[in-house]
This record gives sequence, C-alpha cells and structure tokens, in this order.
Amino acid sequence: MSTYFGQTTTPLGDVYVTENQYGVTSIRFSEAPPLDLRIDGGLQTDILSQIRAYFGGSRHIIEVPFQLEGPPFYRRVYEAVRRIPYGEARSYGEIALICGRPGAARAVGSAMSHCRLPLIIPCHRVIGAGRRLGGYSSSRMKRFLLDLEGTDYVRD
Repeated sequence: MSTYFGQTTTPLGDVYVTENQYGVTSIRFSEAPPLDLRIDGGLQTDILSQIRAYFGGSRHIIEVPFQLEGPPFYRRVYEAVRRIPYGEARSYGEIALICGRPGAARAVGSAMSHCRLPLIIPCHRVIGAGRRLGGYSSSRMKRFLLDLEGTDYVRD
C-alpha cells in the first residue's frame, strides 16, 4: 500500500498529513516533522489547500476521503462529532447520548484523545458541561479553533 505525505503551515504551526490510496490517515500538528514522516508532496487529495482555506476563514468543512480507525464506539463518536456544525459545540455528555451511551462522557473524551484526524473530525467542537473547556481540552489549539469559528464557550 502506497503512503503519501504533505505539509503546510498554519497559525498553529506546521501540519503534517499522511494518506494512502483510500484517503487521509493522519493529520499532525507539530513544530518539527515527525520522525517517521517523509515529505514528498505526493498527496492525492487537495487537503492542504482545504486546511489553508479553513484557517483563512473561507472553508468550514474539510471534505476529503479519510480512514477512520478505532473500536466501534470511537467510530460512532467520530461520526457524531463530524455532524457538529461549524461555530457550534456539543458537550462530551451530549455526544455520549447521541451515541446511545448516556453517562459515557469520559469514554467520549477518550475517543477524542485518540483521534488522528483533527479538522476532519472537529474534536475541538466537543467541550465540557456548562460550555467550559477545562482539563486537557483547554489546549491552545482547541481555544484557537473555537475562537476562529466564533464558537461560544466559557473562557476560564
């Protein structure tokens, strides 16, 4: 199976994309290229231009073929998160309920922490109860993306 790599720069630093013939397999934000990544400009999709357009404000959804990985519950979570509209947010508990697992907010958080496709799966749109970020979810990246989208949340 062939693997393709690409890189672009965003306000959050460099983004490294990996894809195979079936679609995007990972998106990584990093200050330095991951050790296992060869940049060869061979991406088969226009994901890099879509990422630049998203950060430029002219695109609200990244639409490219991609491969979801993980257990069935994680996949349900990722599909539910993909349906959150640009500029809106849902709580971990709301996503758990949508996925048929009320009370599984922590499991939703676990799925978010294992997601390899940020921006395609807009994990930043999942926030805590009471519209608070808190804990791990208060990362600079999450705040930046929510602010970029004009999302209402409690700024601690």
